[in-house]
Amino acid sequence: MQTNQVRDVEIITFPAIKQRLAQRWPPPSGASSVLNRTVQAVIQAVGKLDDATAVAQRDTSLSPAGRAARVKPLRDVAERQVGDAKSRLAAERERIDSARAKLFAPPSLAPADAAGAVTDAEIRGRLQTTDEAASAIKAAGGGADRLIAALLSFT
Repeated sequence: MQTNQVRDVEIITFPAIKQRLAQRWPPPSGASSVLNRTVQAVIQAVGKLDDATAVAQRDTSLSPAGRAARVKPLRDVAERQVGDAKSRLAAERERIDSARAKLFAPPSLAPADAAGAVTDAEIRGRLQTTDEAASAIKAAGGGADRLIAALLSFT
């Protein structure tokens, strides 16, 4: 395993298994996050696998099957680490996507806001096509927040 630091990007190269990874790491400032520790564990496991693969490739007394058998335990550990990292990253991506959808969702009306519901229905009833809606939003200029919220809150 070889590392090269260029500005704030660390480039990690695994020559024996012909893989390269470039990662931007934030400067150290206290305890690392769970995801950072997960990624670090993957890098360490793959680094150990890469080193063992290089040693096995140089060992001329081993057959190809023997070389594969020699690195199998480390390969299994690396595969488990990568699978764990993928599942944790997928869960984090899902959490972020959910938070983003919630952040950009149109505001909902309060259950007791009858006037707001009627106003939204009137806006949607008056602007039937997207061309009409786009021209109304453009004409409203900066005060189109209520109009946009009404058009987005189809129920």
